[in-house]
Amino acid sequence: HLSKDVYRIKTSCPVSTSKGRVFIHELPVLSREHSPCMLAVRLLKWIEGAPMSSRPCLAIEYVAQAGELLGRVTSALDEMMDELEKDPRSAFMLTEKSSLTRYHAWDVKNTDQIVQKFVHHIEDERIRTLVNDVIESFQKDIIPVQRDFRVGIIHNHSSDANILMEDKGGVGGVIDFGDSLSSWKVNEIAIACAYAMINSYGNTGHSLASAAAMLRGFSSVYKLSSFELKHLRLLIASRLACSYTLGYYSYKCNPENEYLLLHAEPAKRALGLIWGGCDESVINALFNKACQHSDICKSEKGMFYCADISFPDPSISDPLASVRT
Repeated sequence: HLSKDVYRIKTSCPVSTSKGRVFIHELPVLSREHSPCMLAVRLLKWIEGAPMSSRPCLAIEYVAQAGELLGRVTSALDEMMDELEKDPRSAFMLTEKSSLTRYHAWDVKNTDQIVQKFVHHIEDERIRTLVNDVIESFQKDIIPVQRDFRVGIIHNHSSDANILMEDKGGVGGVIDFGDSLSSWKVNEIAIACAYAMINSYGNTGHSLASAAAMLRGFSSVYKLSSFELKHLRLLIASRLACSYTLGYYSYKCNPENEYLLLHAEPAKRALGLIWGGCDESVINALFNKACQHSDICKSEKGMFYCADISFPDPSISDPLASVRT
């Protein structure tokens, strides 16, 4: 669907086998206890590009460009859902037994259920208290109004490892739809902002600016309602809390797999900033600024203007703070 000419989205499409698109095969896995394991296997078409995560230096304009791409993906998935709902042959895909509506531990709307089960494994008392506070806020501020969120298909794993960069530097495509499902639409940008805070640009002391740039690009093509924007900070914190808690627990169970800490440790730092280290009103003001005039902040060459949101994190000394307007 995304590869249609009308959307111009580069992604890895599945290749059909002689008996369909998926086959079952016994393969080795990292866990010695469960290896080998019967797995469903798909062959995907190769698309050119390098993961954004492989770029040690990343300009904020490319983060905004990635946000725009995800906004286009989100719009296209909305239209795909409309087509499914109109086609009687697709009715089975919208039932409770469909993979689209399956329960997923990494679905942000399940934060209070899944994170609460593992938070006691966190040894750092400060971060454990922080995660518990996110859970309590989620239960108090999100659960009562959850029916008011727009619902639809989302990518659900829009990290910098799944955004491809072209050789010339621009954003070229998106991959890995294995976690896709039906959830609150705002969760797409919440997840993208969470990962943006820990990408190559965010890690230079610009975590909040990176999230704001992602939001600017996304909102240029997919507008958030005031209701969604109001809860964005908490939903980003929810994803970061989940990333750290599940990553840390998985590492404790399998310490030989250091990949499990790839996002867990940076997520802890980012969570401490967006939930415990910066005033809510300041973050909301930054996010509102990112969304304002996002549709006219783009140059003829396709690059977004981001100078007005590229502030350093509070931990970075700003010698010009006293003269800023």
